[in-house]
Amino acid sequence: MFVFNYHTSIPACKLKPRTFPFDFLSICARKGQTKIFSYGHIMQPGTVVTFFDKDKITCGICLESKGNKLHLLSEQNRTFNLNLNRVIHQSEKPLNPALSKDELLKQLKATILAEEHLTERLDTEELWQLLHDEGENFDLPALAELAFGAHPTSEQSAATLRALFADKIHFKFKNGVFAVHPPDKVQQILIKLQ
Repeated sequence: MFVFNYHTSIPACKLKPRTFPFDFLSICARKGQTKIFSYGHIMQPGTVVTFFDKDKITCGICLESKGNKLHLLSEQNRTFNLNLNRVIHQSEKPLNPALSKDELLKQLKATILAEEHLTERLDTEELWQLLHDEGENFDLPALAELAFGAHPTSEQSAATLRALFADKIHFKFKNGVFAVHPPDKVQQILIKLQ
């Protein structure tokens, strides 16, 4: 059993250092999996989904599911159809679809705010330091488990997705997994940013 000491650059008054026990080898063994989202079932109405819209992470609430199409209410208060294969994350527990549109939007925005708050707690450079020697690609569940410990919530997984997607120096999201940049690539990116 490997123990990962999780320390961040956030002041101690905001976040206490935490120690997470996990089986590092089993997480590394899952690296390179290409599916983040399970396509084997019909999505329930009320499920919060995360997807890319013009290279930006966006969330919506599933109002209806027909085959591989979802009818969504977006965080921008618009409804539209989305192919199921564009979904990169989904919530574990759906919101109550019987709520009014305004109440659903309010709960969606609260979910997004909670995810963004959790994102601030993640030190992506520290995750990179742990992973860059282990391999090139890791799936979101493995990375969320490394960041938050065993059995991360869907909000913690979504926060991991947001944090790693925003970190263009150490990670790249491609084909449903995060590629971990090798140290020489990180140096090249840092030089370009100067």
